[in-house]
Amino acid sequence: MSLAAAVATIEEAAAALGVALAPDDAAWIARFGELVLHWNRRVRLVGPSDLATLARDHLVDALGFVRAIRAAHAPAWWDVGAGAGLPGLVLARLLPEVRFDLVEPTGKKAAFITHAATTLGLTNARAHALRDDQLPPGGARAALSRATFAPEVWAARGQALVGPAGVVLVALGAVAAPEVEARAAFVDRYTLPGSGAARTNLLLLGPEHPGLAP
Repeated sequence: MSLAAAVATIEEAAAALGVALAPDDAAWIARFGELVLHWNRRVRLVGPSDLATLARDHLVDALGFVRAIRAAHAPAWWDVGAGAGLPGLVLARLLPEVRFDLVEPTGKKAAFITHAATTLGLTNARAHALRDDQLPPGGARAALSRATFAPEVWAARGQALVGPAGVVLVALGAVAAPEVEARAAFVDRYTLPGSGAARTNLLLLGPEHPGLAP
């Protein structure tokens, strides 16, 4: 897939998901994808991939988090188990008013996140080469994790991280988590354009959280 085709794929997916993009956002995301693939030759950031597969399975997937992040109205987020910087770096580009701290215990992956943020001009994202249990409790009032923990495990770990007034985003794929979903203050179900994969994003609020603004 050419860079132009990747840009078109991202623009079409954003429109289908109802995510408004600034004029250069899709091109930025596609360039980030190229950077992931370049580093992936020597550091395993994602599985064997090309730009078309990366766009369909990872870059478009990151777009789906935007509605839940906006609904939470949190000024700063932990992205735990950030891997190749997804979804955190894409979200940092699309939501420049929000700070994203990307937590990745593998040093080479954390180095990539730092390189990508610097190379692509992000000022609201930074990497931390740490495990989630090394983070200061309450260091941020919001946390998300994509494909790192089972939903029930992340719900508990995320709540411990953000504290009683915080919010945790739990991302579900095809496997349901009814006990976690029953506790959610916000539920966003959608299908990913291109792959057709089912996704559900949940927001869980701590007992001292004031509630989501309308």
